[in-house]
Amino acid sequence: MLVSLARWEDAEAAASKLLETESDKERLADAHCLLGKISKEGKKDLSAARASYEKALEMVPGHLRAMDHIGEILEAQGDWQGYVSTFEQFLKSLPPAAQDKALGIHLRLGQVWRDKLDDREKAIVEFNNAVKINPDSAEAHAALAGLYLQDKRYYPQAVRENNL
Repeated sequence: MLVSLARWEDAEAAASKLLETESDKERLADAHCLLGKISKEGKKDLSAARASYEKALEMVPGHLRAMDHIGEILEAQGDWQGYVSTFEQFLKSLPPAAQDKALGIHLRLGQVWRDKLDDREKAIVEFNNAVKINPDSAEAHAALAGLYLQDKRYYPQAVRENNL
């Protein structure tokens, strides 16, 4: 509530108090995310925000909200290599129970490789990883078809993807 009212100092004090008194790792991670949001939106300090989100990930390695915010910061900074490295590491750290989160990450990595880093081969790998997780992913199949159409060597794969 304090954040939605842009009462940044009060929200920061409440989150800091929670960090002092809480022992549950999930709630601690949420408090670090709150501090990250305060730094990012209230103080406009992306470095401090990223540090808070990284602390959340230390508490809960599969904390998707923290990872999403780190991704937003890296996108805002145009740090595409950092984005890829960070999310590749995040994929490796996902606990087995959180593997459902991997689909969206592979799709986004495929987009970054294709659109920002101009590496079709790595984009194809990521979109294929998405298809392995969800064989019915229309987004992944459409992306693969588009990539395959750009290279005559992949014409049979382009036909296959377009006919799915």
